[in-house]
Amino acid sequence: MSKFNDESRFMHSPIIHMTYKDNNCEGILSDYNDGKLQISFSEKIDLVENDEIQQLFVNKKDVSFSLEKLKVVKCNVHPVTKLTEISVKTTCGDSISRMRKILNDVVKEKSSIKTKNLRKIPASSGAAHYESTAIKARLDWCKSVSGSNFNKISDNHFNAQSLAGNIENYIGAVQIPIGLAGPVRVNGKYADGYIPVPIATTEGCLVSSICRGAKACDLSGGIEVHVAEQNMVRAPVFLCETMQGAVNLQAWVVEHHALLVKKAESVSSVAKLVRIEPLIFGDSLHLRFCYHTGDAAGQNMTSAATWFACEWMEKQISKRPDIQYLKYLIEGNMSGDKKANALSLTKGRGISVTARCFIPDTVLRRILHLNSDELVNGWHQGEIGASAAGMLGSNVNFANVIAGIFTATGQDIACVHESAIGVFKIRKENKGAVVSLYLPSLVIGTVGGGTALPSQNESLALMGCAGSGKVKRFAEIIAATCLSLDISTVAAIITNEFVQAHERLGRNRPADKLTKNYIDLKFLNNLMSDKIRSEKENLISNILSLDLDSNSGIVNTLTSEENPLYGIHRYLLSQNHENTINKLAVVLKVKPPSEEIILTGAKIARMSGEDTLSGLYEAQSSIFGFEGSHIRELDLYNTMDNSILQYCPKIYGLKADEKMQMFTVMMEDLSHCSHINTINTPSAWQPEHIYAVLDGLADMHKTYLDNKASLPDVCSAFDKQRVLDASELLNNMTRYNNERFNGLFSKKLMDILDDFLNPSSNYLTDMAQFPMTLTHNDFNTRNIALRIKNSKKADNSHDYQLVTYDWELACYQNPQRDLVEFLIYALPVITEPESYQCYVNYYIEKLEENTGKDFDRVQFYRVLLANGLYMAITRFNLYLMAHNVLKLEFIERVFSNLSALILVEHEQQNSNKRK
Repeated sequence: MSKFNDESRFMHSPIIHMTYKDNNCEGILSDYNDGKLQISFSEKIDLVENDEIQQLFVNKKDVSFSLEKLKVVKCNVHPVTKLTEISVKTTCGDSISRMRKILNDVVKEKSSIKTKNLRKIPASSGAAHYESTAIKARLDWCKSVSGSNFNKISDNHFNAQSLAGNIENYIGAVQIPIGLAGPVRVNGKYADGYIPVPIATTEGCLVSSICRGAKACDLSGGIEVHVAEQNMVRAPVFLCETMQGAVNLQAWVVEHHALLVKKAESVSSVAKLVRIEPLIFGDSLHLRFCYHTGDAAGQNMTSAATWFACEWMEKQISKRPDIQYLKYLIEGNMSGDKKANALSLTKGRGISVTARCFIPDTVLRRILHLNSDELVNGWHQGEIGASAAGMLGSNVNFANVIAGIFTATGQDIACVHESAIGVFKIRKENKGAVVSLYLPSLVIGTVGGGTALPSQNESLALMGCAGSGKVKRFAEIIAATCLSLDISTVAAIITNEFVQAHERLGRNRPADKLTKNYIDLKFLNNLMSDKIRSEKENLISNILSLDLDSNSGIVNTLTSEENPLYGIHRYLLSQNHENTINKLAVVLKVKPPSEEIILTGAKIARMSGEDTLSGLYEAQSSIFGFEGSHIRELDLYNTMDNSILQYCPKIYGLKADEKMQMFTVMMEDLSHCSHINTINTPSAWQPEHIYAVLDGLADMHKTYLDNKASLPDVCSAFDKQRVLDASELLNNMTRYNNERFNGLFSKKLMDILDDFLNPSSNYLTDMAQFPMTLTHNDFNTRNIALRIKNSKKADNSHDYQLVTYDWELACYQNPQRDLVEFLIYALPVITEPESYQCYVNYYIEKLEENTGKDFDRVQFYRVLLANGLYMAITRFNLYLMAHNVLKLEFIERVFSNLSALILVEHEQQNSNKRK
C-alpha cells in the first residue's frame, strides 16, 4: 500500500469530482492502490461492474488533476455507513503513472494546508462570534482538517445568537434521544402527584427499568421526599508567609464575618452567604464559602460573590504584619466542584434531599419478582462490595438518572460526579421492605445555565420545574426517580434479570412454574376431541410418559427454561372402549404465548451485548412473524382445508388456556414415520424422499394460491413495507453476525444482502407481485416426516407421503419460501445450479400440474432468490444469534447452503442479463 493511501485514509480524504453517464457527482477518496481508486458517495450511484467513467477530477476541477476513461470494478452500499462505494481502475501504464503523480501532488498540497489550518481555529470577536459567517468559517475549517461534511452537526434548531454564555466556538449540536420515564408518584412538599420524567440517554433498558421501579413504588403508595438544605460552595485559599500568619488570618475572618457576608451578597440579589468554614494547612488558609442560591445551581454567581469578598478581604489584610499575606487563589479545590469527594457526601454541595418508600411483599413479588427477605439479603452483599471498593456512599446507579435528567434539562453535566454521590438503604419491615436514599449534593438549577435553551426548558416544563421557585420540586423528583431506578436494578441483579430481557413491567403470569405433573387424566380427557370420544366412552384411564428422541427446537430449548411444561411431551394413553383397552401413542405440544417467544428473542439480542441491537429488536420484532403464533397453529388445524390436513398428523385435541398461558395440541405420535429428527443428518434424504416432499408441498401450495380471504386473520401476509421499516434492525443483525461468524459471510454475500434492503431494489417488489399462498414458513427437516405407504416396499417417491407439523409460523407469502428452506436443509451441500435446480424445476412442474397455471421460469427463479435473501436476513439472522449461545449443530451447514444458493442464483441471473 502506498504512502498516499496511509495519509489520505486517515488524514486527508481528497474530494473526487466525477462525470458518468452525463451525470455529475462528488465523493471522497477513501482508498488507493496502484491503478485503483476507491471512492465513497453519500448518494446512490447508478453504476455497475464494467461501466466506464468519462472523467474524474481529484480534489479540484483542473485539467492537471483529471483522469479519463476509468473502468468500474465494483459498486456497492456499505452496510454500516450506508455510503455508496465504488472502485475504479485504469490498466494503461501511462495512466497509472499519471494517477500516481496527481495523487502525490494532492497529498503535498493538502498536507501543507492541513498543517497550517490545524494551528488555529478561525477567530472572531464580540457579537460577530455567533454570526452565520463566523460559524461557517469554523465549519469549513472542520471540513478541511477532517474531510467530513458536518451536515448533521450543523443542522439543528438553535438560534446561535442566543447561545452566548453557553458555548464558544459554536459549530452546531448533537442530538441525544429522550425517553419518558415513570410517571413517578412523588409525595413531597413541592412535588405531590404523578410526574413524567424525561431521560436523555443512549443506554438501552434504562428508561424501562425506571418505569418498573416507579410502578412498584406507585402500587406501594408513592415515594416520600424531603429537601433538607441548599449549600453551594466556593473554596478560595489564602497563602501567608508563616503558619502563624494563617492562624491570625483565620481569627480575622471570624471577627469580620458579617462584613464578608455583606460584601459577598452585594454582588447578587440571589446568593446568600450562610457560613464560612476554615481549614489551616501549614501556611495557608482554605475557606469554604457556603451559599444558598435560590433556583439556580449557583456555580457562577457564587464564584463572582466569593471573588468580590476576597478582593475586599485582600485590601484589608495586605498590610497586616501579623498575617504576612502573600496572595489568594479563587479556588483551592476544597469545594469539590465537579469531583466525587467525601465532603460532598458528609456536608453536601448543592441541594440535599432524602426519599423513602415502603414496598410490601405483594408488590415486590408481582412487579420485581422477589420477596423482602431476598431483597434485603441481596443488597447486603452489594453494601459489602461498596465498602470493599471504597465507594463514596453506597448505591447502584444514581448516576444514570442524574446524567439522564441533567442532559435533558440543561444542567452542568460535569456535576454528575458529585451529584450522584449518595446512600441507598433497604431494611426489612413487617411484610415488606423500606427503601430509602440520601442525595447530599445535587448541583441543580431551574434558572440560568442551559435551562433556558429550548429543548431543555421544555423538559423542565414537562415536570413543572421551569423557572423560579421550582428547584426544590426538581430535587424531590430527581430523588424519587433515583429510588425507582435503584430498587428496580437491585431486584434485577438479585433475580438474575439484569442482563436478560424476558421480564416486563406488570406482566401477568402464573405465580408458580407449571410442571409435567399438571398433565393428568382430567387434563387429557378434557383435551381429547369430541371427534375421538363420546362423553362416556373412549375415556383415558391411564397415562404412561415415554421418552422423546428430540425436543431440540430453538424456541422449545429457550422457552422450556422459563417454564418446564413448554415443549414436546410423548405419552402412551390407555382408553376404555367396549370393555377393551386401546393403546394410543400421542405427542403433546404445549406452546408458550407468543409474548414469551418474542421476549426470548429479545433475550438473545440482549446477549449480543449491543444495546442498539437489542433495542431495535424490541421495536421491530414483528418482522419475524411471532405475534399470535401461540394460537395460529390451533386456528389452522381447526380451519385448514382437508387437502392440507391430509399432510398433517392426526389431531386429537386442541386447547387455548389464556389464564394459564398454555396453548396445547395433542396429536398423533409420528415415531412410526421415517425421517423424524433428521435435521443433522442430510444424508438420510435421498432423491426419492425429496421428490415425495415436493409432491406434497406442491399439493399443499395449490390450495390457497391467490386465496388469502379463506385463511384465518391470525395468518399474516408478506408485507414489503414492513420489511423496509425493519431494515435498520436487519442490517444491524447482519453486521453483528458477519462479525461474529466471519467465515460464513463472503463480501459478495454482504453486498447482495445489503442491496436486498435498498428501497430502490426490485427484490421486494418482485416478491409482492408474485402469487402467494399459505406457506408453512418453518418447512425444514426438523418439522417434517414421511409416512411409508407400503411397508414391504419403499424405493421411490410414490411409496412415501409427506407429514408436516409445527404450523405456528405459517404465513401467506410466495411458495418459494418453503421450497428454498426445505432444499437448504435436506441437501448435504449446494455448490452448483445443478445441485438444486432439478428439484426446483420438478416442484414448478408439479405446481403447474396442480393449479393449471403456467409460471415463467425466469420470474420464478428471481423470486426464489429474493425469498432466499429474505430468509437470510430474517430467520437466519435470528438463528445465528441463537447459535452464538446454543451452538446448534446444523446452523452453519444450512446457512452455508443458503449462502451458496444465493450466490449461485445471483450469478446465474446476472449471466442471463448479460446475454
